[in-house]
Amino acid sequence: MMSDIREGVDTTHEWLIPAYKKVLERYWETDEKWKNIRKKARENRASLLGGSVHCGGSIPLSSTIERMKKQLGRTPTHEEVFKETHTLKSDKSKWVDKHSQDTHEKFIKKLAEVQAQHAEAQAQGIELQPIDEDLIWEEVCGGQKKNRVYRKGFIISMKSFFSVLLSKQMSVLVSC
Repeated sequence: MMSDIREGVDTTHEWLIPAYKKVLERYWETDEKWKNIRKKARENRASLLGGSVHCGGSIPLSSTIERMKKQLGRTPTHEEVFKETHTLKSDKSKWVDKHSQDTHEKFIKKLAEVQAQHAEAQAQGIELQPIDEDLIWEEVCGGQKKNRVYRKGFIISMKSFFSVLLSKQMSVLVSC
């Protein structure tokens, strides 16, 4: 709404007092901090990563996971949570954006490759660690940026936090 007024698109803004509108226009035109914020927001919107496009609304991811646990009777996989939050509610076969679809397809392809390598190694009698889908997801998405992983948010950060916390506790126990 305010962006329409700022851009001069909304001409039916009778609700905005003209004196206030002039103050806002002057602010938008002269304030360097505001110009930098606008410039950064424009760059972010144009970025290839895009914004956070998901269908969860204001419901936290943790609540979505808990709801899925009850529905499925088990902890949902990362792929299931991703599909739940990045496909349309009306049609679960349609993704909210191309980037989400591409990311999911890359993940599925990489997971299939790792599973095939894993099966081949087991057939040769080599014992391997279980497949870590979190690591595959992180690899497909290009790793962590600002302690987050694309389309995964805080989940990986909490995992890292607890591993650091446990390692510190273990070092305290060892030093005693």
